[in-house]
Amino acid sequence: MLMPLVGAAQELSYSDFFDRYEGREQFRTVVLGRKMMEMMSEGTKDREMRRTLAGIEHIKVISSALYDEEFVADARTVVSSSNYKLISSVSESGREVSFYLLSSKSGKNRLLMLSFGGGEWVVMGIYGEFDVRNISRLTQIRPATK
Repeated sequence: MLMPLVGAAQELSYSDFFDRYEGREQFRTVVLGRKMMEMMSEGTKDREMRRTLAGIEHIKVISSALYDEEFVADARTVVSSSNYKLISSVSESGREVSFYLLSSKSGKNRLLMLSFGGGEWVVMGIYGEFDVRNISRLTQIRPATK
């Protein structure tokens, strides 16, 4: 009787994970779609950044200030069941931040960041065609002032 439940947990996909937690009361959700990537691109003169933004289809973030064991377990299940490769991990002062990459033959990538501890639990997903080495540069984008 427990076997179907175990099997279901092992097959949780990226999309299913975000669908499961989006809209729940204790979670904050941010989704930046294709149009937002275009608008962000207009705010930079950096050609490489424009190319990175042009390839991103969406960025999704779900976070909670409350520890939720199921949320953490589900996030780790997504990573382990879909052959994501660990590209970076840092553990410091009770906080663990890990980045995982899933590449496809079509050129589309999924980058997942799991950040747990320190009073906040966050899962961020970026999907599209991009060079993962340029993703950290997204933090440099600032709104244009008129």
